[in-house]
This record gives sequence, C-alpha cells and structure tokens, in this order.
Amino acid sequence: MDKNLRNIFQARYGAVLLLLVGGILIFYISSGFNFVKNWQSQHTWYHSKEFTQDYAEYSYDIKYQSEDEIVYYENIDEFRQERLTIFEPNWSKEKYDENLTPPRFKADHSYEKGLNYWSQYNHSLIIFSPWILFILGFSLFFIDLKTNFNSLLFSLPYTKKQIFKGKLRYMMPPIFISLAVGILIHQFLIHAMIPDLYLNATLGQMLYSGMSHWFLLLLAFSSGTFIGTLLGNLVTGPLLVAAGFLSLTIFYDFLVAISNLFDYFGFGKMMLFFKNLFGEPSTLTITTLGKSGSMPAVFVLFSVLSLAVLFIAQKIFENTSLESNGKVLTVPRFRRRFFIILAIISSFYFTIATVSVVAYFEYDKFEYYSRLSILPLILVPVICTISSFIVTYYDEIFKFWNKRYLDRMTKKIQ
Repeated sequence: MDKNLRNIFQARYGAVLLLLVGGILIFYISSGFNFVKNWQSQHTWYHSKEFTQDYAEYSYDIKYQSEDEIVYYENIDEFRQERLTIFEPNWSKEKYDENLTPPRFKADHSYEKGLNYWSQYNHSLIIFSPWILFILGFSLFFIDLKTNFNSLLFSLPYTKKQIFKGKLRYMMPPIFISLAVGILIHQFLIHAMIPDLYLNATLGQMLYSGMSHWFLLLLAFSSGTFIGTLLGNLVTGPLLVAAGFLSLTIFYDFLVAISNLFDYFGFGKMMLFFKNLFGEPSTLTITTLGKSGSMPAVFVLFSVLSLAVLFIAQKIFENTSLESNGKVLTVPRFRRRFFIILAIISSFYFTIATVSVVAYFEYDKFEYYSRLSILPLILVPVICTISSFIVTYYDEIFKFWNKRYLDRMTKKIQ
C-alpha cells in the first residue's frame, strides 16, 4: 500500500481501529470467563449443603418420569455429573427405545463435524458477532460516502481500485487477527479452567469450533462490505439492512421447507448428499463458541463467497461517482438488474419460508381448491415485487410525488 494513502487511513481510522481491536479482545476473553463463571456457580450450588438437603425433598432426584414409571438418579453424584457436564450429546444420533429404562448417565464424548452440541452454560453475546461484523463492513464504506470522505479520496492521485484495496488491507488484518486471538483465548480459558471430568470435548474440537466461527465472521464482514458499496441512500440503505436481518429469523424455516420439497419430488438422495457435505443446517453458521464445528466444505464455500462478494464490491466501488451520493444505488445504471434480482430472490425466499408449498401438491384437484387457498402463493411474490420496486426506485418515486405536490401548490397560488 502507498505510504501516503496509508497515512490518510491512519488519520481517519486509527483511533477507531485501536478501539475495535481492544473491544474484540475484551469481548471474547470476558465471554470465556463468563462461561466458566456460569459453570462454577452451578458447581458450587450443586455441592452446597443447602442443595444436598433439598435434593430429595424437591424431587431433584427424578431423572425420568412417564405415565407408567418414574426413574430416579442412582445418587446425587450421578445428578451432579449429568447437570455439570458441559456439552449435550447430539440427539439426532441417539437411538431410543421407549420400552427400555433410560441408562445411567455417562458423559458423551462422541464427536462429528457438522453436528450441533448444545451447552446450557453458554449465555454470551457472541451470537451477535456476525451481525456486528456485517455492520462494521457496511459502515466502512457507507459512512465514508455519507460523510463525504469519498470526495477527498477521489481527489487524490489514486485509482478507486487502489483506494478500495488499501482500505481493506488497512482494516481487515488487525480486525481478523484480533478475532482469531480472542477466539483462541476464549476456548483455552474454558479448556483450562473446567475439570476434565465435566468437559466432554478435546481442545482440538473446541479450536475447530472457533475456526468455524471465524470463517462465518469473514463472510459476514465481506457481505457487509458489498452492501456498503452498493447502497447510497440514507433512508433505504439502513432499511434494507434491517429488513435483511429480520429475514434471517426465518432462514431455518426456509432450509427445512427446501428439504421437504426435495423429499417430496424424489430428490431425497440429493439432500442427503448436501447434508453429508455441509452437515446439519444449524452448523452452517457457528454463531457461538463451543464444541460444534462446520464441515470443511463450509470453509471452502464461505471462502469462495467472501472472495466473490469482495470482488463484486470492488467493481461497484470502481464505478461509483460522487454524483450518485443519495441515490438508492451508488451505481444507478444497475437499478434494473438490482430490482429483478431482489424481486426474484425475495419472492422465492419468503414464499418457500412462509407458505407450506408441499401442502399444495398433497391434495387432489378437488381438495386442493376446497382446503387450500391459492392466495398466499400469489400474494407473497406480489408483495415482494412491489416492495423491491419501491426500494429500488425510491428516489425517483420521491422526486415524482414531490414534483406533483409542488405543481399542485403552484396552481393553488396562481
């Protein structure tokens, strides 16, 4: 990177970058201590005299209860061992026989990549890290556009490609190195401070989980950078980001619905192939640190996607002009393509996620029209298309209605 350009970035981002690096390290290290603290609090309580006295009195000793039988813990030690063991087994791999009495507890040390292992002691805010990294990547370019810092950058004897790459080369290494260090310390703290008797995960498994989390953060930051270079309006930009965040709340429903569609149309083997390749849907995005890890194919996928969106973001930035500041898109000539892509993707996503499409194929024609309404299949895509149009052409629509209003006011005055 050119030294003068680096000095400009140092003056602009130096203090913020220092705060970010420090904040990231404090955030992950404190989360590790909180994890250990949560476990130690439970350990202290379960070994207290008060709990020992309450153990039988308040039915803590009941392990399993059904209509026909009640199964008790063998002793208080078995109860403690079960409740204090860090990671739950992956229940999708467990096989049960309802006619058999549940076996005595034994800590589950099994492990497979692509499976989810939940822990009751993980209450940290790390789950929001991908969202924060997305906003950080988005702000890196969006704020510079809105504060006219781009005016200074574009007046310098550097190409837009050099500016784009220089900004990422200045910001990304410290951020992602600090993330890696914070993740490592978080996992080392848990492994070092919780006894092996209760920690049913190896250090290697926990570090692999951390690496899965790191690749997700890389994709989140890259995606935020792409959106930050693409959007230019102070109203529609943040609204689109907020809408994207909200849409992720039904992402799991979307994956389940897609799986059901593939199964219904006889593509179950293909879904099994993808599951073996990418693992369970919940392990595609490792939002918390623990034992769960993504499949290696997910690392490759996220790396390719990150490079792809950064490349597209660079091309968008190269075509950005100061005259486009305030427009919905920083490159207005992309509006038609943006509208078409947004309308198609949003219509498909929300229709699949919110409408039980498989149900429309499970009835014959008479029952189809009598039991199910075709309206949702039509209404959702129509709403998505109209919303996409309004968002894409917001500035033109605003200009049109503002002109009509001014014309009416002028006529009234005359």
